[in-house]
Amino acid sequence: MMRKTRRSPISRVLSRLPVKLPVLVGIGAIALLIVVIVIRAAAYAPLSTEPDVPAFLARYGWQVESSPAETREVVIPAEFSAVYQNYNDMQKAQGFDLSKYRGQTAVQYSYKITNHEAGTDVFANVLVIGGRIVGGDLCSYALEGFLSGF
Repeated sequence: MMRKTRRSPISRVLSRLPVKLPVLVGIGAIALLIVVIVIRAAAYAPLSTEPDVPAFLARYGWQVESSPAETREVVIPAEFSAVYQNYNDMQKAQGFDLSKYRGQTAVQYSYKITNHEAGTDVFANVLVIGGRIVGGDLCSYALEGFLSGF
């Protein structure tokens, strides 16, 4: 006499589906990727005005003075020197890529950061082209200063 094996409720449901588990896993992975892309795109949403820059920096935990210490136009070089390529590598590490904007003029907003552990001479520089944040950095102008991503 042959003994009937019991199947789990999950395996019974899966056996009735027209697609198999690997297909479902693939669809789930694609859905997760789409969600991550949408969330990341939202983090770098277009700016409507200059006052949106402090809100952008607050996402990284930075508190800044209410108005920029400096606002100026900067040109992204058409050809990157070794130094600028290193700077762009830092941008890529934080989700930006300035090579897409070679030769274009950006507005650089520099805000004094008020809650950085390094002290009072720390600034956030945010690059904006066409109302969109395209890059930026944190820097200290102190003698033993630094340059880093957000």
